Amino acid sequence: MIKAGILLLFVFISSCNFTTTKTRKPVFIIDTNLVDKKLDSLIACENFNINGTEIITNKKSTSEIEISTINCRDIPQNNDEMAGLAATIASEIKKHLKDSTQYDTYKVLFIIKKTDGVVTKTNSKNVFGAKDL
Repeated sequence: MIKAGILLLFVFISSCNFTTTKTRKPVFIIDTNLVDKKLDSLIACENFNINGTEIITNKKSTSEIEISTINCRDIPQNNDEMAGLAATIASEIKKHLKDSTQYDTYKVLFIIKKTDGVVTKTNSKNVFGAKDL
């Protein structure tokens, strides 16, 4: 009976997923202000936020960089055009990373923030594998 309980406990624990997320700051070959200017030449925005993370699940590591575009003008309304712009933004970021293999996934968000209250709306989330850029 005790052996069965220990075996059941072992099966339960081994079936759990252990996930850790930590910051993985992007390192660019040019100044980050120049990166912002390059992005601004693609689409005019109030701000760009670029954050990297590393996610470790059961000793398997993946990394992601998230590029948030804040209050951009002239965001394409067509989904294909928006995805194309997002791919261009992700490619621009990848091109200026010191290590272009630093991230497995690139996520581009088009965010609209309104100062009238606390309204934040994400128009689109586009995710690309590093090999696709």
